[in-house]
Amino acid sequence: MKAVFDDHDRTYCNWHVFRSGRTFTYIICLFGFIAIVYFTKNRPVAFAQIHSFNSSNSLPIYYAYTNIPFLPDVHIDDDLGFVPHFLAFTYDWDMLNQCLDSFYESKVGWQNVVLVDNSPGKLAVKRRDWLARKYGHMIIAILPTSSLLSFSHLQNLFLDIAQQSKCDFYSWSHMDIMLLPLSEDWAIAKENINKTVGAKSSDAHPHTVYTKMLNSIRQANRTENNWSVIFYHYDLVIAVRTSAYISNGPFDIYIPQYTADCDYYRRLKLSGYVSINQHIVHIFHMPKVLKNELVEELKTCAWKRAKEILHISADDGRDINRTQWRRNNMRIADREAEPLLYTAGLTYYQKKWNTRNCGLKNNEPNWNLDPIIT
Repeated sequence: MKAVFDDHDRTYCNWHVFRSGRTFTYIICLFGFIAIVYFTKNRPVAFAQIHSFNSSNSLPIYYAYTNIPFLPDVHIDDDLGFVPHFLAFTYDWDMLNQCLDSFYESKVGWQNVVLVDNSPGKLAVKRRDWLARKYGHMIIAILPTSSLLSFSHLQNLFLDIAQQSKCDFYSWSHMDIMLLPLSEDWAIAKENINKTVGAKSSDAHPHTVYTKMLNSIRQANRTENNWSVIFYHYDLVIAVRTSAYISNGPFDIYIPQYTADCDYYRRLKLSGYVSINQHIVHIFHMPKVLKNELVEELKTCAWKRAKEILHISADDGRDINRTQWRRNNMRIADREAEPLLYTAGLTYYQKKWNTRNCGLKNNEPNWNLDPIIT
């Protein structure tokens, strides 16, 4: 018998189906929310993403930080957790790329690079797609600064991010450097770069510089309770124990760049902390960008020749102003203001330590440092 529905029955039936479908959607959303909470609970936290991009090759741009799960490409060590490597870029795009090339092309196998874009024009942000294509998963995020920050401001930013992101350790380096693995690591690391960059802790190769840096932190934890920093070539590359820096307080923002580190490391020593020196990689302080023919040769030459090229190029800086590359890329206002700020900051440094020199082996500060820390 053919069923006959009047308009009322048809309306009721349609509404019932609609309500059932909506209930099903609610249930799916609820299960999805529970799954997200379950899989992100107790994981480390990263920075809050404030921009997202349609391109799959785009690097994420971060500015603030909150409880956001890490991206899949982030290396989280089984023992040490998330150990970010901060690299601040202010001047000279070519110098930055030379540094990144050495982190990547020289088979160093570095990971978790957070590129802090402190440049006036935010070039790294604008060229994020190019960086992602060239360096793959080595750079995990770009963090643009809101204004031009000094060396001390950048150091305090690194510490703030590490603290908010619950990182027990982090590392940072200058951007006018190039790295070369030790000879015994060269051949092995060269063959395993594709397996190492962006790999999980269990897949990381023991001969890459990044893994050796993590191992040096593990060793420091076992042998020295009061360690604060590990110098790999003074602080051209350095690992930091976050709790020591929190206890020691921020970098003094009134001291200029080339003495701010001297002030801070002396304060660490006065607070009872120990610094450690480790040699896990050859680090070259570069005064300028290499010529193209040398760059091409470095891609294919033997380890001995690579060391020779970098050693000679770094030594060239003895005959010129090593920081001239910075001044060549400064804005007019920066070039005019920097000497004035540096002179004033050095006067303040002298009042604080009774010297203008960096060596503060036995110096005591002229005032109580507790207000700086608190």
